[in-house]
Amino acid sequence: MNNKTTFILFLSLILCSLYVSQAARTGGWNPISDVKNAHIVEIGKFAVSEYNKQSKSGLKFYEAVVWEKPWLKSMNLTSFKPAM
Repeated sequence: MNNKTTFILFLSLILCSLYVSQAARTGGWNPISDVKNAHIVEIGKFAVSEYNKQSKSGLKFYEAVVWEKPWLKSMNLTSFKPAM
């Protein structure tokens, strides 16, 4: 192969790998910054009610406060109460 063909092949390989790596990042998981936001609470309550309708169960929406200790790679549940 000549140099121009090799360069184009190499460039297309780089561009394809960049496209694939960007596509893998889309839709990733991120922690919710404000869990007391009314919209977030509404989504949670909706999810619980829909689950209860489909599974005929009595699941309830609760507020859990968790103390995360990344240096120990652990989490402790400090509070667990019904959300109003």
